Amino acid sequence: MIRDDIRRDVCHVMAVELERLLPLVGGEHWWKWYVLQQLTDAQRDLHKNVSENDIFELDMAALLRVFYRNWSELAAKGHLPRGQGWVVGKMIDSRNRWAHEPARGAAVDELLRDFAATEQFLTLIKADRSLIRRVGLYKDKLETKLRQSPCVPQSRSSETVAPANIHPFSTVGADIRPVDEESAAIGVIQGITNAATETIRGSSGWLIPESELKNQATLLRMQSDEYKRLVTSRQLRLNAAIQKLDRLVVLDTVLVGGETLAAYIIDGHIPDDVLHAYELAYPNEAAAMTFTEKVNQMDVAQLVGLSSG
Repeated sequence: MIRDDIRRDVCHVMAVELERLLPLVGGEHWWKWYVLQQLTDAQRDLHKNVSENDIFELDMAALLRVFYRNWSELAAKGHLPRGQGWVVGKMIDSRNRWAHEPARGAAVDELLRDFAATEQFLTLIKADRSLIRRVGLYKDKLETKLRQSPCVPQSRSSETVAPANIHPFSTVGADIRPVDEESAAIGVIQGITNAATETIRGSSGWLIPESELKNQATLLRMQSDEYKRLVTSRQLRLNAAIQKLDRLVVLDTVLVGGETLAAYIIDGHIPDDVLHAYELAYPNEAAAMTFTEKVNQMDVAQLVGLSSG
């Protein structure tokens, strides 16, 4: 199948890039610290018989996890956008859906989303143009099939799970894809968007009964209420957690624009998008002090607030 061929080629491209970049990042011990130590216990057990440094023996889940966990350093050595680790997160979500595809097959809109994520990921890591074109052509066919569908497509995941780190200001979890109230809330937003899109597809020539429109309106209201609940719950948990945090831990774990605050302080290089966000959020302070100086003055609560955008 063409999908299987594409997935196999994506794995090969990832292995090639990791084999090239990881020795530059981790030196002679890159396999131990930047591969084995980044895998989950289950993944390490699955690959326990793999020869040292043989990155081509890892499966797609393991390769993506290595990319995700080491993104900042890989991006620096590979001259890739450092703040785009969330694109790898989207690819992880797609791989997870592929691994658990039902016997009846995936819905066309889900396939379209996954291959759009694949195209974006391959473009990010500067993969071979011919592979990117193949993915793009397959995505175009899916778009055509979706437009020609005689009825509103129904995705099997009404509780759509959002890509990890879709927002550039977020923290990194230990699992292959963080699942918390924030991810769920973003999923609700995505669900609202999908529902609204499906509702207005009548402009393309589809006939939508009034009862269906009312059902969609009810769904939107329910999803809106759920989103508000999730946001409130997350804020309460965040406020409670802030009281227990150590400032050095926050500096070394909180991501802003794809990099930790500690890394910015040590390196001294602040991306333009982070500087722009800082100037918008703190116009008066930005005129009098640098981003690094401002971070050094902030307490734990202010640092967490900065990471939340």
